[in-house]
Amino acid sequence: EDHFLDPHWTPVYHICTPCMFSFNTIIMYSTFDEESTYLLKRQGVFEKIGKMPKINKSFGLSSTKVESLSYIAELPENLFNDLMQIFFLDFELFNYKLPSY
Repeated sequence: EDHFLDPHWTPVYHICTPCMFSFNTIIMYSTFDEESTYLLKRQGVFEKIGKMPKINKSFGLSSTKVESLSYIAELPENLFNDLMQIFFLDFELFNYKLPSY
């Protein structure tokens, strides 16, 4: 039986093909402000356009992280392990630390 994930929950490695293109820069959303500013300055356009707007930004990032970890703690261990298997390559791709159960 085929299982399809909602596009919002599909692992990035399924929908993004970074190996098919020759990128000079990859910007991580978690460090978007710093990295996009660096890129715009490197291209010499920061003075003309300024900071890139961040759409759907999370307010109170530290509380969001705490809240996310509390949701993870509520998962049954087998479901947590299944999710880690699904998203393992995304964690590797973006050099994120795997949460512990």
